[in-house]
Amino acid sequence: MSQAIVKTSRELQELAKRRDSVIVAFSGGKDALCCLDLCSRAFKRVVCFYRYFVPGLAFIEKQLADARERWGVPILQYPSASFVRALSEGYFRLPFSGLPEIDTHDISRQVMRDTGIDLIVTGEKKADGIWRKRQMANNRYARQHLYCPLADWKKWDVISYLRGRGIPLPESSDGHQSAGVDASQQFIVWLYKNHPDDFERYCEWFPWAMAAVKRREWYGEEIGLK
Repeated sequence: MSQAIVKTSRELQELAKRRDSVIVAFSGGKDALCCLDLCSRAFKRVVCFYRYFVPGLAFIEKQLADARERWGVPILQYPSASFVRALSEGYFRLPFSGLPEIDTHDISRQVMRDTGIDLIVTGEKKADGIWRKRQMANNRYARQHLYCPLADWKKWDVISYLRGRGIPLPESSDGHQSAGVDASQQFIVWLYKNHPDDFERYCEWFPWAMAAVKRREWYGEEIGLK
């Protein structure tokens, strides 16, 4: 077991002595699974929340159901800021007017109000990139209300932990067991090929998503959406 894993387990045990409840931001990805397992072993009460990009996708609902069954935790669902932005700005659809501007902190504050718990655990890691490292260092709100137990972990620490605990790596669109439901061409093409029923559901919200599939089929090119 790596030093990072041992250090994190000890920190969580100490934190749990001062409070018995925690919220876990659950994406279904490997980092989130790791955080959920760590927190379930340390805290008396764990509540999860999931930020969806298109509600009701069956493969996502299965991930949530598996987590509920394995850890016995409730999982609340909220629209993600990127989902609202995609609707407002017209990604693969006409723009949807009148939606409020929200960010991830707005959602976090709502979750804390709904649960009465003022600490959220996320799976963010410094190793995710320079931008993530700077964001974690400079975010005052995060320092007050968020705890990132995997901050100093590497990708292989996460994979080693999950394998050691017998937790299957999750299905994903990028082939590297990470969550990534969004409006990218990569995800849309993967969803079309692997989950056709969910693709139809996706098209209820983004009716022009087939354009991403046809672009890949005809030209082998990416659509430059951010």
